[in-house]
Amino acid sequence: MKKMIVSLFLGGLAAGFFFSGLIVRAEVIDKIAAILNDEVILLSELHEVMENPAVNVLVHLDSANSKIQDVLQYVIERQLLAREIQYLATPKDLETVKSLAIQYIVNTYYQQQRQPFDQQLATSGISEAQLNDELLLYMKGVDYIRRKYRFNANIDDQDVVMNLFQQWVKELKTKAQVQILE
Repeated sequence: MKKMIVSLFLGGLAAGFFFSGLIVRAEVIDKIAAILNDEVILLSELHEVMENPAVNVLVHLDSANSKIQDVLQYVIERQLLAREIQYLATPKDLETVKSLAIQYIVNTYYQQQRQPFDQQLATSGISEAQLNDELLLYMKGVDYIRRKYRFNANIDDQDVVMNLFQQWVKELKTKAQVQILE
């Protein structure tokens, strides 16, 4: 009987040492940066977006002044645009819609100053294809606005189209449920 108690005690002690190595420790792997209409935006996603050279140019990021909040605004905007226009075809009048998409980016991220955008674009080394890929959602959005208002507004006037596009993006942001977490 004494041998059985001692063996049970030693067995329990051995099991305790074995299972003590399996203690689960909570470790933060990633953080939630924001929640957009029940979709989670992770901090790692924002850092991944910041590594894209085309995004660095569009959002006016540089190594000394990289702001997560600017990238978060950009990611939210892109997700809202994608949800609204994801099934639209690539615009036919690429030059016009690209020009307007770039103007929107300049207005939003460069405080309406085109020269710093052009300088950063020239020194960034990104290709025209990379720029077009990153601007595609904006170009589709501009094209959507031009088609939507083709009978109600002068869509040949770029200022009119720009104002309508900016209002539409603002409405999308207003309707969205965005919760920014720290």
